[in-house]
Amino acid sequence: MGAHFQLNNVPPGDVRLHFTATGVNASAMLAGVADQQHVQVTLSVSGSTATILADVRDLSDSSVEVEGAVAAVSGACPAVTFTVKGTNVTTGPMTTYSGGICSTITAGASVEVRGLMPSDKTLAAWSVKFDKGGNGK
Repeated sequence: MGAHFQLNNVPPGDVRLHFTATGVNASAMLAGVADQQHVQVTLSVSGSTATILADVRDLSDSSVEVEGAVAAVSGACPAVTFTVKGTNVTTGPMTTYSGGICSTITAGASVEVRGLMPSDKTLAAWSVKFDKGGNGK
């Protein structure tokens, strides 16, 4: 299982990601990050080597947000599919969570979901925030 991080308010331009831990001292360059851009990065880190395997970027500020109660839950973490106010939502390994975890996505949980909605009309979730006032545990 990998680690997931979310960096906010990163200035535009080239971004150097540096990883240190026991036996690890590696860097990778993420070039050309735009202002307010959301980037999902998949990396391989080993010893002194960090390799960007993939980076998926939104190309505009076309993010979508939906709030409400979760319904019609299917799949297993990290790939869960559910609906919120009639909007189909999918999560993945890069989805971040606050106020709960992936397995907290249950029918009736109150959530705020943010992500991109490509042409297939399914919201690809960047983040899922659970509302403690609702059923979000």
